[in-house]
Amino acid sequence: MDTAQELLAANLTDRADHVARVANNLYARFTDNSLVLKVICEPTAADELRITLVAVDPERGAIEAVSFTHTRAQEFSQALEELDGFMGVWFA
Repeated sequence: MDTAQELLAANLTDRADHVARVANNLYARFTDNSLVLKVICEPTAADELRITLVAVDPERGAIEAVSFTHTRAQEFSQALEELDGFMGVWFA
């Protein structure tokens, strides 16, 4: 799980103004958007990781979430494609 979280954090660091890791969560803030991106990484089985992407409005709370399962057998680029798609809608 740490590797997946580190790869997601590295990808977000290139795009966000601030990225913080708190337990199983990553938080990303962007200067030009009031929303916060929350990424939750939860192990579901020995070789599986549930990744949840949440768009959070600081005043109203979570406004949209999507989750998917990533397995060790999959290329991590698939997880990054999911992240890109979600960010394209909420953080463009």
